[in-house]
Amino acid sequence: MRNVMMKVVMLAVLCLLGVQLLALGGCSQSRQAKLERKGEAVRASLIKERNRVLAMPAGTADRAGRLAHLEGLHNTLSAANVGLGTVPLLLQGSQQDVAFDVIEEVYATIEWNTPLAPGDAMRPIPAAFANNTLNLSPGNGVRGPTLHSPPLVAPK
Repeated sequence: MRNVMMKVVMLAVLCLLGVQLLALGGCSQSRQAKLERKGEAVRASLIKERNRVLAMPAGTADRAGRLAHLEGLHNTLSAANVGLGTVPLLLQGSQQDVAFDVIEEVYATIEWNTPLAPGDAMRPIPAAFANNTLNLSPGNGVRGPTLHSPPLVAPK
């Protein structure tokens, strides 16, 4: 009986260790993968809000304005997602980190602005993403190396 209890305890300990190892495996995702998941969550939030607005009676005063507002946010989200996909292809090292910071801020701004009505005060899109374009230049509030910064390593 004691032998069976020991085996059960050992099995439980091994199961717990296996679960912990699986949970730790999720932490090793790249920053790009984490931002892709964030973008998907923002998109789901926009769709949920759009469906809520569409469920309003057609004659509701601000229904069309809300839909236009959500469409603009969706366009910004699409541009940010495209930018996220191009970052590893066009940028290297710390420039990628700066671009990921900007895109992360864009996602947070879209989330903030999602439930707002057209006349409500909106949080502005970061200057480094003005006109739905990733603009990594020093004048856009971007800190650290940018597309216009000198190389981090001097060419030989």
